Amino acid sequence: FYPENFQQAAGLVNYYNTENWTALQVTHDEELGRILELTICDNFSFSQPLKNKIVIPREVKYVYLRVNIEKEKYYYFYSFNKE
Repeated sequence: FYPENFQQAAGLVNYYNTENWTALQVTHDEELGRILELTICDNFSFSQPLKNKIVIPREVKYVYLRVNIEKEKYYYFYSFNKE
């Protein structure tokens, strides 16, 4: 997936309802190119808590995403090489 602008994104979503969800997504940054981004919607309050954007190197063809769910908690993971 090679998005061309910030409105294009693909990834994983943990959805509770329209007010509460999170998403780990590949999208586009005007300065950095392809990035991995975490978006949180908590009672309609949106945030992107990662302090540093995760830049996806140009040579990376695939981005592997995973979510582990443990009762009321979940954890996102990503890899550029299936590990």
